[in-house]
Amino acid sequence: LNGIEKPIVNAVKLKKRPRKDKKRDDALWSAAEEFSLSYDNKMAVLLEEKTAKARVGYDDKNLYMLLESPNPYPGTSSGKDDSGLGGGMGHQLEGLDGVYRDLSIETKESFWVLLQPGSKHGDSPHRDRYFITVDYTGNMTYIKYDSHGKPDKGWKPKIKADIFKSAGRWGVELSVPMKGLSIPFNAGTNWRMNVFYNIPLEDGTIVE
Repeated sequence: LNGIEKPIVNAVKLKKRPRKDKKRDDALWSAAEEFSLSYDNKMAVLLEEKTAKARVGYDDKNLYMLLESPNPYPGTSSGKDDSGLGGGMGHQLEGLDGVYRDLSIETKESFWVLLQPGSKHGDSPHRDRYFITVDYTGNMTYIKYDSHGKPDKGWKPKIKADIFKSAGRWGVELSVPMKGLSIPFNAGTNWRMNVFYNIPLEDGTIVE
């Protein structure tokens, strides 16, 4: 979208880590800045009827994200696979250098996060980046790309996802361990992040 400014959001230091209890921890996130995900109709027209929301927090050990859908929790469940690769090898329709992408997650309501620790003035094309997806059932995929853009087959982060339902919405609290990230010594306090909300449709996929 042309002319849309990239938001700058302040991550808040949380006093404690979110609990895994299938509930949004309102008191914990109250001080965190909320931002909306831009949503277009694929014709460069912004839609504002309803948008997904996100907040970012951290402590000494983890990066946290509160991601909230504008929609009710879907009425069906596909089950959960704790492998971190989604719904099994039957869904692994494509691969890249041996790192498989679970395309089944693109047919479900889900959040996608592209994260790159580093300064806004740094050499971003040559720094590690991380792509994480989580759907409404808690299924996750995660891929690390190294400084040359090659997937790291050995990256197995202990990311935790707590799915919750509230007031006609669903959402997830994500916990991403810092020790699993390659943070450059000059990373600074400004990190790059893209957050998407995937809305599947019968004739394709729309992404916020």
